[in-house]
Amino acid sequence: MSTIADRLGVPRHRYAARYGIAGLIRATGTGLFYPFSLIYFQRQLGAPLVQIGTCLTVAGLVGAAGVAQTGGLVDRFGARDAMVAATLTRAAIFAVYPLVHYVAVFAVLATVMTLAYRTDQVAGQALASGLAPPGEIASWLALSRMTLNVGIGVGAMAGGMLLASSSNGTWLVLANAAAFTIAAGISLTFPDVGERTTGAAKDGQVWRDHLFIGVAVLNGLWLLVGLAVEVGLPVYLVLYLDMPAALVSVVVLINTGLVFLLQLPIARVIRDRPVMRAFAVGVGAYAVTFGLLFATQRAVGAVLIAALIVSVCGFTLGEMVVSVSGMVVVNRLAPPGRVGAYVGVSQLFAGLGSAVAPILFTAGLQLSPGALWLTLAGLGAVMAAVALRLQSPVNARITQDQLT
Repeated sequence: MSTIADRLGVPRHRYAARYGIAGLIRATGTGLFYPFSLIYFQRQLGAPLVQIGTCLTVAGLVGAAGVAQTGGLVDRFGARDAMVAATLTRAAIFAVYPLVHYVAVFAVLATVMTLAYRTDQVAGQALASGLAPPGEIASWLALSRMTLNVGIGVGAMAGGMLLASSSNGTWLVLANAAAFTIAAGISLTFPDVGERTTGAAKDGQVWRDHLFIGVAVLNGLWLLVGLAVEVGLPVYLVLYLDMPAALVSVVVLINTGLVFLLQLPIARVIRDRPVMRAFAVGVGAYAVTFGLLFATQRAVGAVLIAALIVSVCGFTLGEMVVSVSGMVVVNRLAPPGRVGAYVGVSQLFAGLGSAVAPILFTAGLQLSPGALWLTLAGLGAVMAAVALRLQSPVNARITQDQLT
């Protein structure tokens, strides 16, 4: 007999709650600092914002490139130990940030921080793959996605209060250091799971797996397209439509609320369905969302507000489907003992998308908002078609792996 928890898709494994709590703490720490990082470093270093932004962009690109290598380290040393090491590294860097007064030192620390963050993400997925019972990986990855969104939202609200209570933001980084230390302690209680590799002989195998590389590129593209809402929509609303800035908070609230309420049930619905078909549905929802933004760009009043709410809801539903299905297919395509390497390469493409999103979407909005929305709608439709084209080879590969 199924329980309410089963129907809602809540993982019931003995380590599931602990996995979710550790993820929530890490995400809250990220939310505490990330939205206010430029403000903090400008106050701490006294450097121009452009210089600080350039350092963070370079750090992001280096972190994206390096994660393909750190994914192999996750396989070699184990997901749990890699997660603990990455989390403690982040805690240590936050603890020393108040002592940093030179831009060069900041640039080095920011790069190491980005590598640790990306490694933490890879290790988290690899750990979920090892801990989740057969058939439940989608629910575990959905749990990590839900805690990420909720934690960042809660952290951002708390971060604003901490920043206001400290002239230079010291409490902000110290609270972050404490949060990551606690998360590392919880992660130490997990068992060491999965097979470990013994060398780098198979590292090139990932790049020769053309089916997986196609999926990884799709993962990078859907994240890039999805960031248009997070990065571009607030600018579009406030600067181009002259809407109140408070409306951006409403958009974030709708997105976070839907993820909290529906991410796990949606994962339960899609976990027994063809994974690439679910992926196509998710990016198809993106196409509809941007098509609606294009169609209503000249709307006003209640029509504009209604279109915006429908767009955000459609985008969020698509995000919940594509984020989980994208992670699931990477985990299923990875051979035993190579989950970290495969997730690492997938994170490489995701990191590149994240790095170029701000400049790409701000330039697109400056050129023509309508053209940007129409281009993104077309890209969403193309991704859906490619995902459906990959459905047969992906299903055949997964089925063959299950038989061997």
